[in-house]
Amino acid sequence: MISNFEIEKILLKECIKNLIFLIFVFFLISSHPVLSNEFVLECSIKKELENKKDVKNKLYKRQKLYIFIDKKNEWINDISFNDWKKKFKEDIGKADFYYNENNKNYYFKYKDYFTEEKKKLKLSSDIFIEKFGGYMEFIKYYYDFKNEVYFSTEVRGNCTKK
Repeated sequence: MISNFEIEKILLKECIKNLIFLIFVFFLISSHPVLSNEFVLECSIKKELENKKDVKNKLYKRQKLYIFIDKKNEWINDISFNDWKKKFKEDIGKADFYYNENNKNYYFKYKDYFTEEKKKLKLSSDIFIEKFGGYMEFIKYYYDFKNEVYFSTEVRGNCTKK
């Protein structure tokens, strides 16, 4: 026959196990990139292009590229949304951006214009990231006053949550 003390001891162990399990599940959910609102990806660059040609002197050969994802502000870039607002406060009225997310991917398009009338582009960028595979493409286009691309840079690689 089991005493009340032993029953209480068994119940306490079960409660502790359940609490540990719940904490573990909460940690997994809150830290998962798909479910959290802000996080940073660390990307290893496998390919660098300038004007669609391989780069000889690779910028990211030894360093990582960090991508900031901020779902609340619908922002993806190599600078955080708050830092962008501080650093480019004069350009906020001259920029547009578009954020899209589905079950498999993130997509972000950024456009920076010469003036607030937004008639002529200065810079545009596209960022594509696979949520579960981590594959990433980030391309920037630089425009002249004729609204024609005069230079482009592109990096491709794999990202993991930092």
